[in-house]
Amino acid sequence: MKRLRSRAGLSQHDLASSTKMSVATINQVEGAKRGVALSSLEKIASALDVSVHQIIQLGKEMADLDAIREARTILANNVKLRRKELGLSQEDLSRRASISISTVTSIEKCSKAATVDVLQSVAIGLDMTIADLFVIRS
Repeated sequence: MKRLRSRAGLSQHDLASSTKMSVATINQVEGAKRGVALSSLEKIASALDVSVHQIIQLGKEMADLDAIREARTILANNVKLRRKELGLSQEDLSRRASISISTVTSIEKCSKAATVDVLQSVAIGLDMTIADLFVIRS
């Protein structure tokens, strides 16, 4: 919602005023810390000159991005943990997986998206399956 509000050139205060909601409420809704009633969502949509559907769709897209970030974090943790369990350096893993050291580093730092081919190579290099790379481990 923040993106839509910014695109409309409104501050949180402006949006709160035009919807008769508090700034704190707008802040919580934008931060996904609070749900919003349909009637309030309709007021927000009207103030932003968008449809309720657009706000909901943007929320879904942001949730998808959060899920991708979470998957990358799980992948990074699992690669690093398994690599260390096997006593491998990043260089060792890069040789076993036939990928560059920078790719291993990027995966472990969540700074680069890995292709399916790279994931397969990493999994083989760690004696795992691709699915194992995404299992939440404690």
